[in-house]
Amino acid sequence: MALQGAGQQWQGGGTQTTTGWQRGGAGQWDGGDGGDKGSGRKGGARGSGGSGAGGNKTTVVIAAAVGLVLIVVAAVFFILKDRNDNTADPTTSPTAPVSSGPTSASSDPTTAPTSAPTSQPTTKPTGPQSTTSPGQSKNPKLHEGSRIASDAISFPRLRPPWSDRKRLVPQLLNSSGQYVLLQENFDGKNDWYADVFVGALGTATLFNGNTQATASDLSFQVQSSMYGDIPVTFKPLRNGPVKRSGKAGWYYQQSVTVNSPKITAKVLTLTVAVFDLGDGTAVGYISDIPTNRPDLIAAESQVYKGINVG
Repeated sequence: MALQGAGQQWQGGGTQTTTGWQRGGAGQWDGGDGGDKGSGRKGGARGSGGSGAGGNKTTVVIAAAVGLVLIVVAAVFFILKDRNDNTADPTTSPTAPVSSGPTSASSDPTTAPTSAPTSQPTTKPTGPQSTTSPGQSKNPKLHEGSRIASDAISFPRLRPPWSDRKRLVPQLLNSSGQYVLLQENFDGKNDWYADVFVGALGTATLFNGNTQATASDLSFQVQSSMYGDIPVTFKPLRNGPVKRSGKAGWYYQQSVTVNSPKITAKVLTLTVAVFDLGDGTAVGYISDIPTNRPDLIAAESQVYKGINVG
Protein backbone atom coordinates (compact mmCIF):
# COMPACT_ATOMS: atom_id res chain seq x y z
CA MET A 1 0.00 0.00 0.00
CA ALA A 2 2.78 2.54 0.81
CA LEU A 3 4.47 1.69 -2.47
CA GLN A 4 1.28 2.52 -4.51
CA GLY A 5 0.78 5.91 -2.73
CA ALA A 6 4.27 6.91 -3.71
CA GLY A 7 3.40 6.20 -7.33
CA GLN A 8 0.40 8.52 -7.23
CA GLN A 9 2.48 11.35 -5.81
CA TRP A 10 5.04 10.88 -8.57
CA GLN A 11 2.34 11.25 -11.26
CA GLY A 12 0.89 14.45 -9.68
CA GLY A 13 4.29 16.10 -9.52
CA GLY A 14 4.86 15.36 -13.17
CA THR A 15 1.60 17.09 -14.16
CA GLN A 16 2.26 20.20 -12.12
CA THR A 17 5.73 20.57 -13.62
CA THR A 18 4.53 20.34 -17.16
CA THR A 19 1.67 22.84 -16.62
CA GLY A 20 3.74 25.51 -14.91
CA TRP A 21 6.43 25.42 -17.59
CA GLN A 22 3.96 25.76 -20.44
CA ARG A 23 2.17 28.73 -18.85
CA GLY A 24 5.26 30.74 -17.99
CA GLY A 25 6.81 30.01 -21.33
CA ALA A 26 3.74 30.97 -23.36
CA GLY A 27 3.21 34.27 -21.56
CA GLN A 28 6.78 35.38 -21.95
CA TRP A 29 6.96 34.30 -25.58
CA ASP A 30 3.75 36.28 -26.47
CA GLY A 31 4.91 39.43 -24.70
CA GLY A 32 8.20 39.40 -26.55
CA ASP A 33 6.51 39.21 -29.92
CA GLY A 34 3.90 41.99 -29.33
CA GLY A 35 6.08 44.93 -27.94
CA ASP A 36 8.97 47.00 -29.27
CA LYS A 37 12.53 45.83 -28.96
CA GLY A 38 13.35 47.90 -25.93
CA SER A 39 10.17 47.14 -24.10
CA GLY A 40 10.46 43.66 -25.32
CA ARG A 41 13.93 43.40 -24.05
CA LYS A 42 12.97 44.79 -20.63
CA GLY A 43 9.69 43.02 -20.45
CA GLY A 44 11.24 39.88 -21.83
CA ALA A 45 14.10 40.08 -19.44
CA ARG A 46 11.83 40.80 -16.52
CA GLY A 47 9.39 38.18 -17.68
CA SER A 48 12.13 35.66 -18.32
CA GLY A 49 13.70 36.36 -14.98
CA GLY A 50 10.49 35.90 -13.10
CA SER A 51 9.37 32.90 -15.04
CA GLY A 52 12.86 31.29 -14.94
CA ALA A 53 13.19 31.69 -11.18
CA GLY A 54 9.78 30.20 -10.60
CA GLY A 55 10.57 27.22 -12.85
CA ASN A 56 13.89 26.49 -11.15
CA LYS A 57 12.31 26.52 -7.69
CA THR A 58 9.56 24.25 -8.87
CA THR A 59 12.10 21.85 -10.43
CA VAL A 60 14.13 21.69 -7.20
CA VAL A 61 11.04 21.07 -5.11
CA ILE A 62 9.85 18.35 -7.46
CA ALA A 63 13.30 16.72 -7.56
CA ALA A 64 13.49 16.75 -3.75
CA ALA A 65 10.01 15.24 -3.55
CA VAL A 66 10.99 12.56 -6.05
CA GLY A 67 14.19 11.77 -4.09
CA LEU A 68 12.23 11.61 -0.84
CA VAL A 69 9.70 9.30 -2.46
CA LEU A 70 12.55 7.04 -3.71
CA ILE A 71 14.09 6.92 -0.21
CA VAL A 72 10.72 6.06 1.34
CA VAL A 73 10.10 3.38 -1.31
CA ALA A 74 13.54 1.86 -0.73
CA ALA A 75 13.05 1.90 3.04
CA VAL A 76 9.63 0.27 2.72
CA PHE A 77 11.13 -2.35 0.37
CA PHE A 78 13.91 -3.28 2.79
CA ILE A 79 11.52 -3.31 5.78
CA LEU A 80 9.17 -5.64 3.96
CA LYS A 81 12.06 -7.85 2.82
CA ASP A 82 13.44 -8.05 6.39
CA ARG A 83 9.97 -9.00 7.69
CA ASN A 84 9.66 -11.68 5.05
CA ASP A 85 13.11 -13.07 5.95
CA ASN A 86 12.30 -13.12 9.67
CA THR A 87 9.07 -15.02 9.09
CA ALA A 88 10.72 -17.61 6.85
CA ASP A 89 10.90 -21.35 7.77
CA PRO A 90 13.43 -21.58 10.67
CA THR A 91 14.60 -24.94 9.45
CA THR A 92 16.00 -23.31 6.30
CA SER A 93 17.50 -20.25 7.97
CA PRO A 94 21.25 -20.08 7.33
CA THR A 95 21.77 -18.55 10.77
CA ALA A 96 19.81 -21.19 12.66
CA PRO A 97 22.18 -23.36 14.70
CA VAL A 98 22.32 -27.00 13.67
CA SER A 99 21.67 -29.30 16.57
CA SER A 100 24.04 -32.24 16.84
CA GLY A 101 22.81 -33.46 20.21
CA PRO A 102 19.73 -35.41 21.26
CA THR A 103 16.27 -34.03 20.49
CA SER A 104 14.89 -31.75 23.20
CA ALA A 105 11.66 -32.38 25.10
CA SER A 106 9.75 -30.04 22.76
CA SER A 107 10.27 -32.34 19.78
CA ASP A 108 7.51 -34.46 18.29
CA PRO A 109 6.11 -36.50 21.20
CA THR A 110 5.06 -39.26 18.83
CA THR A 111 8.70 -40.10 18.11
CA ALA A 112 9.84 -42.56 20.76
CA PRO A 113 13.52 -42.49 21.71
CA THR A 114 15.49 -45.49 20.60
CA SER A 115 16.64 -47.53 23.55
CA ALA A 116 20.22 -48.83 23.74
CA PRO A 117 20.58 -52.57 22.99
CA THR A 118 20.93 -54.64 26.11
CA SER A 119 24.17 -56.57 26.25
CA GLN A 120 23.87 -60.32 26.55
CA PRO A 121 25.87 -61.98 29.30
CA THR A 122 28.82 -63.95 28.03
CA THR A 123 28.39 -67.66 28.49
CA LYS A 124 31.10 -68.90 30.78
CA PRO A 125 32.50 -72.38 30.37
CA THR A 126 31.15 -74.76 32.94
CA GLY A 127 34.06 -77.18 32.82
CA PRO A 128 36.99 -77.01 35.22
CA GLN A 129 39.72 -74.53 34.32
CA SER A 130 43.31 -75.70 34.40
CA THR A 131 45.62 -73.69 36.63
CA THR A 132 48.70 -75.78 35.82
CA SER A 133 51.65 -73.82 34.50
CA PRO A 134 53.35 -74.95 31.27
CA GLY A 135 55.90 -77.68 31.99
CA GLN A 136 54.12 -78.81 35.15
CA SER A 137 52.46 -82.20 35.50
CA LYS A 138 48.76 -82.28 34.68
CA ASN A 139 48.49 -85.82 36.06
CA PRO A 140 50.61 -86.07 39.22
CA LYS A 141 49.44 -89.64 39.84
CA LEU A 142 51.73 -90.77 37.03
CA HIS A 143 54.72 -89.88 39.19
CA GLU A 144 53.60 -91.12 42.59
CA GLY A 145 55.15 -94.04 44.43
CA SER A 146 58.70 -95.35 44.17
CA ARG A 147 59.72 -93.22 41.26
CA ILE A 148 62.38 -90.67 40.41
CA ALA A 149 60.44 -87.62 39.21
CA SER A 150 61.08 -84.13 37.88
CA ASP A 151 57.88 -82.18 37.32
CA ALA A 152 56.12 -83.91 34.39
CA ILE A 153 58.46 -86.89 33.78
CA SER A 154 59.53 -89.82 35.96
CA PHE A 155 60.92 -93.37 35.92
CA PRO A 156 60.93 -96.34 38.37
CA ARG A 157 63.50 -96.03 41.13
CA LEU A 158 66.36 -98.55 40.84
CA ARG A 159 67.75 -100.52 43.73
CA PRO A 160 71.37 -100.31 44.86
CA PRO A 161 74.02 -100.00 43.63
CA TRP A 162 72.05 -97.16 42.13
CA SER A 163 71.90 -93.97 44.20
CA ASP A 164 69.70 -90.90 43.91
CA ARG A 165 71.15 -87.62 42.78
CA LYS A 166 70.12 -84.16 41.64
CA ARG A 167 71.36 -82.19 38.65
CA LEU A 168 73.19 -83.82 35.80
CA VAL A 169 73.59 -81.24 33.01
CA PRO A 170 72.47 -77.61 32.67
CA GLN A 171 70.23 -78.51 29.71
CA LEU A 172 67.83 -80.32 32.09
CA LEU A 173 66.13 -78.02 34.61
CA ASN A 174 65.38 -79.35 38.09
CA SER A 175 66.67 -82.72 36.97
CA SER A 176 66.50 -85.85 39.10
CA GLY A 177 68.19 -89.19 38.54
CA GLN A 178 70.31 -92.08 39.73
CA TYR A 179 73.91 -93.09 39.22
CA VAL A 180 76.40 -95.89 39.77
CA LEU A 181 80.04 -95.17 40.48
CA LEU A 182 82.21 -96.88 37.88
CA GLN A 183 85.67 -95.51 38.70
CA GLU A 184 86.69 -93.10 41.43
CA ASN A 185 89.21 -90.32 40.91
CA PHE A 186 90.32 -91.70 37.57
CA ASP A 187 92.38 -88.62 36.69
CA GLY A 188 93.19 -87.46 40.21
CA LYS A 189 90.12 -85.18 40.47
CA ASN A 190 87.09 -86.70 38.67
CA ASP A 191 84.93 -89.81 39.00
CA TRP A 192 83.46 -91.95 36.24
CA TYR A 193 79.70 -92.76 36.43
CA ALA A 194 76.79 -94.53 34.76
CA ASP A 195 73.74 -92.19 34.82
CA VAL A 196 69.98 -92.09 34.21
CA PHE A 197 68.28 -88.67 34.54
CA VAL A 198 65.05 -86.83 33.70
CA GLY A 199 64.06 -83.16 33.75
CA ALA A 200 62.46 -80.24 31.94
CA LEU A 201 64.19 -78.67 28.97
CA GLY A 202 65.82 -75.31 29.64
CA THR A 203 65.91 -72.33 27.32
CA ALA A 204 69.35 -73.37 26.08
CA THR A 205 67.65 -76.09 24.04
CA LEU A 206 65.12 -74.64 21.62
CA PHE A 207 61.78 -76.44 21.41
CA ASN A 208 59.25 -75.41 18.76
CA GLY A 209 57.12 -78.55 18.75
CA ASN A 210 59.54 -80.66 16.73
CA THR A 211 60.80 -83.34 19.14
CA GLN A 212 63.14 -84.86 16.57
CA ALA A 213 65.00 -81.59 16.00
CA THR A 214 65.13 -80.85 19.73
CA ALA A 215 66.40 -84.34 20.59
CA SER A 216 69.11 -83.95 17.97
CA ASP A 217 70.18 -80.59 19.44
CA LEU A 218 70.15 -81.96 22.99
CA SER A 219 72.24 -85.02 22.06
CA PHE A 220 74.89 -82.69 20.64
CA GLN A 221 74.83 -80.23 23.56
CA VAL A 222 75.34 -82.87 26.26
CA GLN A 223 78.56 -84.11 24.67
CA SER A 224 80.55 -81.27 26.17
CA SER A 225 78.35 -80.93 29.27
CA MET A 226 78.86 -84.56 30.33
CA TYR A 227 82.42 -85.28 29.26
CA GLY A 228 84.10 -81.90 29.38
CA ASP A 229 87.76 -82.04 28.34
CA ILE A 230 87.97 -85.85 28.49
CA PRO A 231 89.10 -87.06 25.06
CA VAL A 232 86.11 -88.93 23.60
CA THR A 233 84.80 -89.96 20.17
CA PHE A 234 81.08 -89.98 19.31
CA LYS A 235 79.44 -92.30 16.79
CA PRO A 236 75.71 -92.18 15.88
CA LEU A 237 73.88 -95.47 16.45
CA ARG A 238 70.13 -95.03 15.94
CA ASN A 239 67.20 -92.64 16.38
CA GLY A 240 63.43 -92.78 16.02
CA PRO A 241 60.01 -91.91 17.45
CA VAL A 242 59.02 -92.93 20.96
CA LYS A 243 55.84 -92.53 23.01
CA ARG A 244 55.25 -92.67 26.75
CA SER A 245 51.90 -92.14 28.54
CA GLY A 246 50.40 -90.94 25.26
CA LYS A 247 53.05 -88.23 24.81
CA ALA A 248 55.01 -88.34 21.57
CA GLY A 249 58.76 -87.95 21.49
CA TRP A 250 62.00 -88.75 19.72
CA TYR A 251 65.21 -90.45 20.85
CA TYR A 252 68.84 -90.49 19.70
CA GLN A 253 71.52 -93.01 20.63
CA GLN A 254 75.24 -92.68 20.07
CA SER A 255 78.34 -94.57 21.04
CA VAL A 256 80.88 -92.80 23.25
CA THR A 257 84.48 -94.09 23.20
CA VAL A 258 86.94 -92.73 25.73
CA ASN A 259 90.48 -92.22 24.43
CA SER A 260 92.25 -92.44 27.78
CA PRO A 261 94.20 -95.37 29.31
CA LYS A 262 93.13 -94.25 32.80
CA ILE A 263 89.46 -95.21 32.28
CA THR A 264 88.46 -98.88 32.36
CA ALA A 265 84.91 -98.58 31.02
CA LYS A 266 85.95 -97.08 27.71
CA VAL A 267 82.74 -97.48 25.65
CA LEU A 268 79.33 -96.22 26.71
CA THR A 269 75.90 -95.86 25.06
CA LEU A 270 74.52 -92.32 25.35
CA THR A 271 70.73 -92.09 24.99
CA VAL A 272 68.79 -88.82 24.72
CA ALA A 273 64.98 -88.60 24.39
CA VAL A 274 62.63 -85.58 24.22
CA PHE A 275 58.85 -85.70 24.88
CA ASP A 276 56.26 -83.06 23.99
CA LEU A 277 53.97 -82.14 26.89
CA GLY A 278 51.43 -80.56 24.53
CA ASP A 279 51.54 -77.14 26.24
CA GLY A 280 54.44 -75.69 24.29
CA THR A 281 57.10 -77.24 26.53
CA ALA A 282 59.06 -80.49 26.53
CA VAL A 283 60.87 -82.80 28.94
CA GLY A 284 63.96 -84.92 28.42
CA TYR A 285 65.64 -88.18 29.39
CA ILE A 286 69.42 -88.82 29.39
CA SER A 287 71.39 -91.99 30.17
CA ASP A 288 74.96 -93.18 29.59
CA ILE A 289 75.66 -96.84 30.33
CA PRO A 290 78.94 -98.77 29.84
CA THR A 291 78.68 -101.58 27.29
CA ASN A 292 80.81 -103.94 29.46
CA ARG A 293 78.18 -104.02 32.27
CA PRO A 294 75.17 -106.19 31.33
CA ASP A 295 73.55 -105.58 34.74
CA LEU A 296 73.56 -101.86 34.20
CA ILE A 297 72.30 -102.26 30.62
CA ALA A 298 69.32 -104.28 31.91
CA ALA A 299 68.60 -101.73 34.61
CA GLU A 300 68.65 -98.84 32.13
CA SER A 301 66.33 -100.76 29.81
CA GLN A 302 63.84 -101.11 32.70
CA VAL A 303 64.07 -97.41 33.39
CA TYR A 304 63.59 -96.40 29.75
CA LYS A 305 60.51 -98.59 29.32
CA GLY A 306 58.99 -97.32 32.59
CA ILE A 307 59.15 -93.60 31.76
CA ASN A 308 55.92 -91.71 32.46
CA VAL A 309 55.23 -88.30 30.86
CA GLY A 310 52.42 -85.91 31.58
